[in-house]
Amino acid sequence: MGGAAAAASVLGLNVEQTRMALGIAASRSGGLTANTGTMVKSTHPGNAARMGVESALLARAGYTSDPDILEVPQGYAFTMFSRGDMDWEVVTRAMGPGFVPRLVDPGINIKRFPAEIGMQNPGEAVLILRETHGLRPEQVEHLTIESGGGGVGIPNPVSGLDGKFSVQYVASAALLDGRVNIETFTDERRFAPDMVAMLPRVSLAPRSGAGAGATARLNDGRTVSAETLAFRGSIENPLTREERLAKFRYCVGGSRVFSDQDTERLIGLLEGLESVDDVSSLMTMMRTTALANR
Repeated sequence: MGGAAAAASVLGLNVEQTRMALGIAASRSGGLTANTGTMVKSTHPGNAARMGVESALLARAGYTSDPDILEVPQGYAFTMFSRGDMDWEVVTRAMGPGFVPRLVDPGINIKRFPAEIGMQNPGEAVLILRETHGLRPEQVEHLTIESGGGGVGIPNPVSGLDGKFSVQYVASAALLDGRVNIETFTDERRFAPDMVAMLPRVSLAPRSGAGAGATARLNDGRTVSAETLAFRGSIENPLTREERLAKFRYCVGGSRVFSDQDTERLIGLLEGLESVDDVSSLMTMMRTTALANR
């Protein structure tokens, strides 16, 4: 629905066309939570955006839908959320003159690590612990993670992908490697000897309040701890522009998708998106360059 609304704005649709676009998008929305933990989960946001754009294009071409799809019986809100008892005053009262979308204020969480949102604080707490005390993995007899909600305990993830949802695995990777990145969640890393040896030495405990804590019991008898209340990239602790660019460069550059030169060219186009005369030139560059570098 958000994709359709954004595309309707970009395409300059009038009120009735926008209502049609939302009506079309309502029939194309949704994903199944049962797919969380599988590869298809990562396609949900992209598919939602694609369907939103397609809905707006169809509305512009004259396709029709129910113009009252949000509030009509058997419509979007009825089906997805409230079965007809949604308080629209609560939903819409902030809109109108002076409305600032949540995307702008207070902003959004940007995950520092490519793992489930509940893994962010535990992973960061371990990195802080490792850096603050100069820990080496072989010094740690046992590592306890205290999570303030959202952290899932999967002591023995069955694959690298499954590790995206395991506090024990993310904590182990942070301690062993000093980082949590794309390579962390490969089967090769999951079943490496040091990871297999480390996982049984990590446990998860409840934590009252926000954030996460990490406590290591060392071989020499000492105990050291660290915590984070808001992971780097959260609304409360946002990434800097340079940190966001560094993540972008890591994800697409270094010949992973684009060459370093093309990555910088892409950053330039995206940061000046409002002044790009024809967005098709940007899309052509992304598509052809990515294919050429595979």
